[in-house]
Amino acid sequence: MTLTVRGYKSDVTVTIVVDAQGVITDMTVDASGEDGGLGRKCEKESWIRQFIGKTAPFALTGVAAEGQQAVDAVSYATITSQAVIDAVNTLLNAEQQ
Repeated sequence: MTLTVRGYKSDVTVTIVVDAQGVITDMTVDASGEDGGLGRKCEKESWIRQFIGKTAPFALTGVAAEGQQAVDAVSYATITSQAVIDAVNTLLNAEQQ
């Protein structure tokens, strides 16, 4: 499943693969239009790993409520990080419908 959302400077495309239980098994982020040292870090496997093996809802660490999976934002790229989280939550919600 793929969704394109607005990041800080550009569109960000998020693709996820889920298993039958709605758990994310694979994920890619195309943030190539974002700043190289900031928003593009959302493309890195080390950041994406926070989503693998989990299901929605996701929220940024520090604002995650009970029952939400906390995701650490990329430093100085909170808008792009939030855009990815929003896309993942939207895709997983659509999958459950």
